[in-house]
Amino acid sequence: MISIIILEWNTLSYLRECIESVKKYTEKPYEIIVVDNGSKEEGTKEYIKSVADKWIFNETNLGFSKGNNQGAELADGDLVFMNSDIVVGKNWLEDMKRTFWNHKDCGAVGPLANPISGTVCGTLCGFFQYKGQFKIDTQVANLMGFCLLMKKEVFNQIKFNEKFDKGCYEDKLLSDELTKRGYTMWICAKADVTHKAPGRSFEANHLNYLELLEKNKEIYSHGERSGGAS
Repeated sequence: MISIIILEWNTLSYLRECIESVKKYTEKPYEIIVVDNGSKEEGTKEYIKSVADKWIFNETNLGFSKGNNQGAELADGDLVFMNSDIVVGKNWLEDMKRTFWNHKDCGAVGPLANPISGTVCGTLCGFFQYKGQFKIDTQVANLMGFCLLMKKEVFNQIKFNEKFDKGCYEDKLLSDELTKRGYTMWICAKADVTHKAPGRSFEANHLNYLELLEKNKEIYSHGERSGGAS
């Protein structure tokens, strides 16, 4: 069983595409868990209830870390964390699972995705893990949280740190904690995944991505200096 946890915040049109692609291209057994972080778009709750196996409706945006941790608590299987603007293709999950089991001490696997770059808050930002970056499965020091496969028992040792505001850097700290515990992280170069709109939630909800990035960078740096993830 795989539990696919999709965190959403006022991105209903993207969420529809995401779930349609998951249902079309994912081999069973799997369950879909949607965590809605206080969306105000009309029809959101009704749609989620019609397509998801489990759901959480938060009254306000509790952030990337808290929302995903909530979803993991409901999960019956191993975990895939997925942004709502992800569209998957044929065999995406089977390819990622194969990468996971092919490498000793693997703690997490991520795919390559588009776009190579995107505009957030009027500034061009580069995104790690873009298609064409690696031709074969490759061990890396960090994985981004837009699409991430982990065994539930591994995630439960760490979880996403909830000190971070809204989003940014929690995946970096998760990667650090995996490394500290002796796990490896791998890119599945074959997995067919498209990241349609990086930063869409920030723009749609009038958040300044760059300010948030700097704020969470400081939280991350403080944790590194103090030697803790709590």
